[in-house]
Amino acid sequence: KNAVEAAGFSLADAVQCTVFLSDMGDYQAMNEAYLEYFPEAAPSRACVGVRELVRGLRVEISLVAEK
Repeated sequence: KNAVEAAGFSLADAVQCTVFLSDMGDYQAMNEAYLEYFPEAAPSRACVGVRELVRGLRVEISLVAEK
């Protein structure tokens, strides 16, 4: 959210997200958190399981926004 707003957009401008999870067992928790940020019209989303993420992160999200 902070990165999106720093770029001059809001989460309402999001049109597509790609979520990378290092443990697909975290999918349900990620989905619940995702819906907190997008409670109504959530952008299209893809979720990809990966072997590892930089710095030991468990989740990384790539978001595309447009006005």
